[in-house]
Amino acid sequence: MVELAPNTSKYRCFYFMSPKEALQILGGYYRCPRKMLPDGTEQFLGPLVLYTSQDEDGKRHVGFEYVDCTVLVPKTPALHAIVERLYSDIIRLPYKQRPRALLCGIPTGGKILTEEMKFRNLHPSENHLSLLEETRGRREKQFVFTPGSRLPEAGDEIVVVEDVCNTFSSTIKAIKLVEGCGARVTMVSCFLNRSSPTREVIEVDGRKIPVRALWTEPMPVYRQDDPHVRGLIKIGGIVGNPKAKWGRLVRIMREYSA
Repeated sequence: MVELAPNTSKYRCFYFMSPKEALQILGGYYRCPRKMLPDGTEQFLGPLVLYTSQDEDGKRHVGFEYVDCTVLVPKTPALHAIVERLYSDIIRLPYKQRPRALLCGIPTGGKILTEEMKFRNLHPSENHLSLLEETRGRREKQFVFTPGSRLPEAGDEIVVVEDVCNTFSSTIKAIKLVEGCGARVTMVSCFLNRSSPTREVIEVDGRKIPVRALWTEPMPVYRQDDPHVRGLIKIGGIVGNPKAKWGRLVRIMREYSA
């Protein structure tokens, strides 16, 4: 276990609450309010949100929940508590392994987490890989190593770190990049695993890699033509950029929770 830094009251508060509670307090969690009708069906009282993941036709998925990890501001008690727990409870590298195991944060949320681990001296700063995301064409995104950063070598063991895991498409791209250098990814560690159904293992080129998370909760995604959401989309009940419209989403939740 990691030895905890001197505690402040705010640090202690965030350290001992659940990750979901922390996001709710910080204003980073939206769930579409709903009520049950007499016929047993649900009536949705707020909008859907648009996700970045896409279906086979290139249309973006939608859903009823959204997690905004940008509320985890670097060098604050909340993020301090979360990276302490992520490193000590989830990654849990044996002491003899820590000097040589590498942490690779996937842009941008995973990089924020690993940079905070570096800042808090939880892991040697020289054993962090840095990736950049670059866009190729309209939809395709690829990862490259940050110019001048440390590159993985044959025999290196790597833990890939993300903030939110869903379809694992970005995760698999990052794994293939680092393993293409001869290294071996031993684990995917994340703040939230929201895959539905929950995936605790992913397979990359025939090899199974465990996924461990501080917070695991299935949050289903839907095609835009799915009967479950099609009617809501038809009447404009969808927010295309949740972060830009966050104030509206928060007001809707408060209105129906009162």
